[in-house]
Amino acid sequence: MFDKIKRLGSHVIIYGFGSAGTRMVGFLLIPVYSRYLTPEDYGVLALVTMFAQVLYTFMNMGQSSALFRTYFRHDDPEARQTVITTSSGSS
Repeated sequence: MFDKIKRLGSHVIIYGFGSAGTRMVGFLLIPVYSRYLTPEDYGVLALVTMFAQVLYTFMNMGQSSALFRTYFRHDDPEARQTVITTSSGSS
């Protein structure tokens, strides 16, 4: 039981570093943005970012429930693993 909690904790930490890492990279790129982008370019960048966030929200609607529904339709562990890897995009 403790091993599962320890494994979960390590996954949470790795996921957190990934999320924080993308924000840190964005922060470190501020000097590059301010040197090479005009104020109009900032506006375009902001619009593209907002559009990407909205698109991401719509793309992920129902993904987890569809994954679990498909996962539990299969009894074979290999078929279940195929569902997970296909959904996550990893091989």
